Amino acid sequence: MNATRRLLASTALLLAPLSLAACQTEVPEDQRTATSLPAPTNSTGATLPAASGAHNAADAMFAEMMRVHHEQALTLSDLVLAKDGIDPRVRTLAEQIKGAQGPEIDQMRGWLAGWGIQPGSLGDHSAHMEGMVSEADLDRLKAADAGQGQRLFLEFMIAHHEGAVTMAQDQLRMGVNGQAKDLSGVIIGAQKKEIAQMRGLLKELPAA
Repeated sequence: MNATRRLLASTALLLAPLSLAACQTEVPEDQRTATSLPAPTNSTGATLPAASGAHNAADAMFAEMMRVHHEQALTLSDLVLAKDGIDPRVRTLAEQIKGAQGPEIDQMRGWLAGWGIQPGSLGDHSAHMEGMVSEADLDRLKAADAGQGQRLFLEFMIAHHEGAVTMAQDQLRMGVNGQAKDLSGVIIGAQKKEIAQMRGLLKELPAA
């Protein structure tokens, strides 16, 4: 394991259960570039590009943790989209989330490979990321009918988006990579807008 990956693994073990704020971000200059892994590809076979510019531990932990966070958002969206009879506005929102976050996952996979970090190699921090939904709640959503399911989806996704916004704000404060900062800004803007939309839908949908 090279110096950067040792540093990041140590950082991962010390993460507090609240956010990225516990990451060590003062990475020595000679440890900011790792040996690249083979470039991954997306579902169409296109090569995923590495990030340009310097990065630090906060950037790497952001990419890895947000990748996992986004993957659960896709799971939540798939679960509600599998139900017959959900409100068309909820269906459109779930498809919108998948359409935005799928490509962002690929983007972060490319960055991680360029930084020499295998996805999943920093440990499982899903229980410590804000807004993550428990397996029990995923089962509730899966078992729910359309009326209850769409409300659960919105409630879970509001908290999920709020967690992502916090993670992105932490990256803006502590990260150094320009592309990661740009993505953080996109996530904050898009997900705050969707939070407002989902709160409005909860008020308008019939009680389950």
